[in-house]
Amino acid sequence: MMRKLLFLFLFLFCFSCITHAEVPLVLGPFRGVEVKPVSEGVRELTINGPGPHFWTGPVRTDFDPNKHTVLAFEYFSPSGMKNLSLKYRQTDGGMTQSDVKELPLAETWQPFALDISEGNPAPPQGDPKMRFHFSLSGKVGDSFQIRNVKVRQPTEEEKTLKATKVEREQAKADDAEAYLQYLRDWYPNEITSVVIEKERIRISGNAGDGASLVELRVNEASHLAASEAPLSTGVKGEFKTIVKRFSPDGKVDRALSRWRLDKPNGKPASLSRWADTVAEGIARDLPELKATHQKGLGGVPHIGGPNHEIFDLGISHATMNVVLNAMISETKRPGFTPFPFEGKIYFINPQFMAGKIATIKNLCEKNVIVTCILLVGNQKGQTMTHPEAETRGTFAMPNLATEAGAQLYRAGIYYLAGTFSKPEARVSNWVVHNEIDQAGTWTNMGDQPLARYLETYVRSMRTVFTTTRLFDPHARTFISLTHHWTKPSLGKGAYTVREMVELFSEITKAEGDFEWGIAYHPYPRNLRDPDTWDDEEVTLDFETPYITPKNMEVLPAFLAQERFRFRGEEERAILFSEQGFNSPTLSEEDQKRQAAGLLYAFRKLPHLKTVEAYHLHRYQDMPDQEGGLRVGIIDEHGNHKLGWDVYKAIGTDRESEYDEIASAYYSKEATEVREVRPPAKPNIVYLVADDLGWSDTTPYLDPNEDFYETPNIAALAKRGMKFTNAYAASPLCSPTRASILTGQYPGRIRLTTPACHVPAVVLDPTVAATAKPTQVAVEPGTRTRFPNFYETIPERLKKVGYQSAFVGKWHLGRAPYFPDQQGFDLVIGGREHPGPPGGFFAPWPIETIPKSPEGSHIDDVITTESIKWLEEKAKRGGPCLWKIWCDPVR
Repeated sequence: MMRKLLFLFLFLFCFSCITHAEVPLVLGPFRGVEVKPVSEGVRELTINGPGPHFWTGPVRTDFDPNKHTVLAFEYFSPSGMKNLSLKYRQTDGGMTQSDVKELPLAETWQPFALDISEGNPAPPQGDPKMRFHFSLSGKVGDSFQIRNVKVRQPTEEEKTLKATKVEREQAKADDAEAYLQYLRDWYPNEITSVVIEKERIRISGNAGDGASLVELRVNEASHLAASEAPLSTGVKGEFKTIVKRFSPDGKVDRALSRWRLDKPNGKPASLSRWADTVAEGIARDLPELKATHQKGLGGVPHIGGPNHEIFDLGISHATMNVVLNAMISETKRPGFTPFPFEGKIYFINPQFMAGKIATIKNLCEKNVIVTCILLVGNQKGQTMTHPEAETRGTFAMPNLATEAGAQLYRAGIYYLAGTFSKPEARVSNWVVHNEIDQAGTWTNMGDQPLARYLETYVRSMRTVFTTTRLFDPHARTFISLTHHWTKPSLGKGAYTVREMVELFSEITKAEGDFEWGIAYHPYPRNLRDPDTWDDEEVTLDFETPYITPKNMEVLPAFLAQERFRFRGEEERAILFSEQGFNSPTLSEEDQKRQAAGLLYAFRKLPHLKTVEAYHLHRYQDMPDQEGGLRVGIIDEHGNHKLGWDVYKAIGTDRESEYDEIASAYYSKEATEVREVRPPAKPNIVYLVADDLGWSDTTPYLDPNEDFYETPNIAALAKRGMKFTNAYAASPLCSPTRASILTGQYPGRIRLTTPACHVPAVVLDPTVAATAKPTQVAVEPGTRTRFPNFYETIPERLKKVGYQSAFVGKWHLGRAPYFPDQQGFDLVIGGREHPGPPGGFFAPWPIETIPKSPEGSHIDDVITTESIKWLEEKAKRGGPCLWKIWCDPVR
């Protein structure tokens, strides 16, 4: 009997542990939402009315609000939701607001968690009516699938992240700002060339001051101090240095190092530079491959022989995924084979590689150009996974924060490059990670400022580029991005694609340009809707929120700008490396819509010369894994869809047989490649504050100071650049203003003191023969008027369609030397006075300032008038220049 009681006690104890670790929830009532069962335990929720929300069922009584502080579920959503708001019911029927988060786009099942402890008071315990409430923010038609809804205890990772959130975010922001400061600083020194030879590396440059040459390894950030002592010191003038390619112990190949000139204190005295060139005779003798057609297939299945059915499609391109930490290990595993690299022994998974090698060999035999997508599995705590990666990501940024992580990553890339740079088994293009703008899911590094994220990503890409070039002289690397452009996808860990491209290009040019390209994913605007010809929220300019098949010509036009070209000349290569058209069902009509989408894309693609490939995603439907999407051309049962026959015909004489399908949905004109509107001329705002101290705005304050608060200027500085080492043209107001208007020094204009309000007109000042007894040198005279014959910025801008307004203090002469005569269309203030006549408060005897109530402040009045002009200008259109030169910062 005692034994039975003991067993019962243990059973109840274990059951208690289970139920108190997590408590499952079921979905309850809903409104404004359609709830549809998809499969066992999976529900699809679609907004179909106003005020969309849903409840859970009553929460079980073993829910403990002191322990179960996380509400979690898994979800799939190709569009995401603007936000999901969590509330819970109190015993008196009242509702308590808890956590609110964006529900990010998720193209695979993703975990999602809300913090119940954000609410106050806490949920009631043991209340049979207690339930959770979710409010959805989105538009009609937005949907997501949900499963495994529960409340649970927080993980150790969640506890740590919450406890250290503020400190971590500040440290990341500071590091990102320091990196941008390094990137955009001006340096008197420069490394101009790095050439990799068989046994040595040639480094050339210019050093204006005595500087030290340092080496930065892959695991070292460009803006931080080098870990090793300088290779040489006292570098001056034009220099050429030769260093051994391999470290003294022969273990480390320095081809992947960067080189930088440093100050004596170890801070950068130049930008760092990666290798520019791999000398002839190092890489294998391989020809550059060119495809006969853009048609390709993404994520190809295992291909065991030359008769696989995918070759019936007539493809010229294919992509293959390689998860690096499934291929290589730093510890021996059963069946793995040793691979020596830089003095260490790693281990390769031969079974994993056998399938990849067979597939690539069969593709190469059929003259298919192969693109490899490099992925790092998100395995928390493992050497190759970035230490800041959060477990919510499917894949992670490689660990380039530690020497061991960087070496393991390099070993994997080196092995792949050596294996797949042979004529019979060759990878031509290397896509570095997946959809890095949706970093939270596909290249997780934790939440990071964009600059910090890209600093690590560039190191990863340069590692791949240089390593593959050591084997294949034509190997190229590509950055992977989604169809979002100026509108980021929802949720944490999402970046704006165009901002990424802009900053990525800036980084690569600063540290030595190389042949990178873009692997873009121009899906239809709504992944579930194949009718891309009806896509909304897409425009034919660089400001478009999305790039889809409807406006795919925007990306080549954007990259054709000189600032993005390789060394200013060669246009960047583009791979449309993942996209497809969903057939919502397997009905005949939906299959025709999918087929029409394929035809639509290939009516436009041949005219986009820099788009080398279109990799159709995917070969076979997998609706269970992709949230119900069917973007394949074979259904989940193995049957060919209509899309198979259409894709097979594309690029052949049989393509015209399907014209009738295309014409049922769109006109021939809809598939014409249109001219992309050039970027609009920028509006220019120029603010000048009289007598403003250099440190009197937030961006320039010591972090511990808070006397001055200028949050809007701080926001501008965060989005742009700060100048921390600059000089004013003059320490006086009028000379500075004349200099700003002309771009010339005050001495050249001969206007050197603020005397432009005096009655005397002096246009040709003289120099006295001798100095006064109170002066140490002869002072030249000054003009008392800013002459009208100088061409000013507003006059030059007027020639290209600008309208200009001058607001505030002029102090550059009496009539006829007013801003009205210098190209400005509107003048508010802008007279000879050194300050507002009569003081800072109304009234003012100036005809160009509107009458204002007595006591009005000058800044309030001129700002209000400026806003009126800007609003009117916005209605009329066209670019504008607005100069506001304030008085009372004294």
